[in-house]
Amino acid sequence: REQWYSHGLMSAFAEEATAHRCGVRTHYIKALEDNHDTFHELFKRRDFLACIIVNQMTTDITQLLDRYAVAWVSLFPQLFLPQSRSVLDNPNLVKLQMDHLISLGHTRIAMLDPVHPKLIAFTAMQRRESYFRIMAEHGLKVEPGWMVFGDGEDDTAEAFVKMFNCSPRPTAIICAGFAVTPLYRVLHSIGLKPGRDVAIVANDDLPFLESMNPPVTSVSNSPATAAAMAFEMLENILTNRPCEHGQYIPLDLIERATSCPPKADN
Repeated sequence: REQWYSHGLMSAFAEEATAHRCGVRTHYIKALEDNHDTFHELFKRRDFLACIIVNQMTTDITQLLDRYAVAWVSLFPQLFLPQSRSVLDNPNLVKLQMDHLISLGHTRIAMLDPVHPKLIAFTAMQRRESYFRIMAEHGLKVEPGWMVFGDGEDDTAEAFVKMFNCSPRPTAIICAGFAVTPLYRVLHSIGLKPGRDVAIVANDDLPFLESMNPPVTSVSNSPATAAAMAFEMLENILTNRPCEHGQYIPLDLIERATSCPPKADN
């Protein structure tokens, strides 16, 4: 996940581990590499009793955990897994953003494409599908340049330049929190003001979004809540108690100054 969220999640894991009187160790494994041997070396040490997997991209890891009889929970899995073992991204995130923008009167809504061209990630594909479905349900046209992928600050800035080279231009943008800084830079370079000429709703309420000028409307998706839910599910598995199916991270729209109606002359 985004660096800020991962940092917040690791801090939340540490707090939950302290509350549960257990130790926690973290391992980072790159998603685009073949990690089968890495998993084997890690799990055959048998020096831990349980595992929380974040952003799981392959079933190899859970198959090995089962083989070594290690209890596991998958947090934000990017593939289909038993829901009794998974704490999931809320599928209503894009709907919350879109409903807010449409209620303000926007019909030209763009979205920074969440789907990485080299990664098949369920959550990202679900968000993209939600955007197109909701636009279609409201009879709204999606211009080809309104859905562009960007990875890294410069690449993301180029994606926003492509969006605003479209005719007509979008009047509202949905994007990841990390993308707001390059978005502001691009808007200022073409003489547009966030919150006046373009409405913005970000995913995840990054700490710096509230202090930007203007402050950014975003969706709160708490790392502390995610960690608490994962630990509770893991504890239920370890004690053979039933786990609730389909546990989704609760969301809250935080409205700030980038919530604005479309300008009449746009």
